[in-house]
Amino acid sequence: MMRASFFPPRDEEPEPPEPEEWTLPPWMQAPTDELPGLVPDGRVIYRDSRLVLRLGVLESFSIGVQFSAHAAIRRLDESQLEWEESNSAYFGHRRRGPRFGVRLPDGSAVLADDRFLPPDSERAGPSLVVRDQGGGGGPRRIDMSWHLWLWPFPPAGTLELHVEWLQFGISDASVPVDGEALREARGEVERMWPE
Repeated sequence: MMRASFFPPRDEEPEPPEPEEWTLPPWMQAPTDELPGLVPDGRVIYRDSRLVLRLGVLESFSIGVQFSAHAAIRRLDESQLEWEESNSAYFGHRRRGPRFGVRLPDGSAVLADDRFLPPDSERAGPSLVVRDQGGGGGPRRIDMSWHLWLWPFPPAGTLELHVEWLQFGISDASVPVDGEALREARGEVERMWPE
């Protein structure tokens, strides 16, 4: 004898409506349809007994440059409570985290604004935006990373990436960035899906 199923058949769900399409303005993010030209890096921006902050891969796009920065923070002699409180400060409070800026070849400075600006805000440029950040760790070490979008593509010459992180006593650490290498990598940009 065949038993009836405990579960009744599911109702047919209607097809969901197509979402409204929108794109972020160019000052807010790299083009989503490009594969960037890459400039490997990894130089240390700052190092002390507790923190190492380094530059990561630089990505050249047709209209701008994405920088990545990475930090490793180790626990020294903090109690477990102090370590947990400092971890929550690193991850939970933007004003305690690092500030980033770029000095352009003409000497002008562009700072990453830590205020939220709506996507429909207009910018004449240049602009530096912290695109995303993340991290994780454990009882002895945490790692963090940031992606910074510089728009528009900078003029020829050397740039400098600057970092301030007062919680770690960094008032201004910087590293030069080879603008010519960025321009060469820009020539390697590919369309993600050639039409």
